Amino acid sequence: LPYDTFVKAQIAGDLLPDNSSLVGGLGLFGLEPWYYGITQPPQARADERHDRVDMVTRGFLGLTAACARCHDHKFDPISQREYYSLLGFIRNVRYYGHPTQQIDAPGHAALASSRDIAAWQAKRAERIADLEKQRGAATSDDVKKKLSAAIEAVNKESAPCEWALAAKENGGRIEPTHLLIRGNANTRGAEVVPAFPAALGGGKPDLPTPKPGASTTGRRRVLAEWIASPQNPLTARVFVNRLWQRLFGRGIVKTVTDFGAAGAAPTHPELLDW
Repeated sequence: LPYDTFVKAQIAGDLLPDNSSLVGGLGLFGLEPWYYGITQPPQARADERHDRVDMVTRGFLGLTAACARCHDHKFDPISQREYYSLLGFIRNVRYYGHPTQQIDAPGHAALASSRDIAAWQAKRAERIADLEKQRGAATSDDVKKKLSAAIEAVNKESAPCEWALAAKENGGRIEPTHLLIRGNANTRGAEVVPAFPAALGGGKPDLPTPKPGASTTGRRRVLAEWIASPQNPLTARVFVNRLWQRLFGRGIVKTVTDFGAAGAAPTHPELLDW
């Protein structure tokens, strides 16, 4: 699997062509800490999104962009506004839920083609319709109760395929992203739009317009394509550095998740540039 495809699968595997074999990559988004129950829901959601920004930027770009959540980065040229502009690409991802193998579950996806899933759903709908017809014709309360239980059981059935942790979105409706003053979910600041950090070339992304009834805004794929682009100045270097660490015990840049000013300088920068 080419590395650029691998990267895109981690961020937007469900949005790529022929994605049935790539959706499993979204486990990177699916494995999230559970904040609910230990803090208020608005802050829990902000913390969950923050973890995703931190994971993507440290993992693929070697940047501690998450340090700009509450204020401009103290060491690197990443402003607080740019942090929330990055967050805007993943703003629509559904909140992490308890794992269940259901088509509409927020944190699980079926490793099957959309055609196979549609065929299974059609057969299930036929079974439910038949059971409902039997229930309507039944005269015994006991029989009706048994048929109702059977309908409920069919509704809870999982598709007969393998499943993977994943990330799903709240449809194609675009919700605004606001800068949070001091990172506090209850103190919204100015609205921001998805954008790339100026220090990495900036540029206004070409954001798709979701069609009515869409299951996604498509913005995660825009972010994934930018990170995996050959023109991105960090992605390939961060990957090579991780390989170097794996093979030799220490990266060319010792701080593999921080290529910024607070990180270590490369011992052989020409190797990263080769």
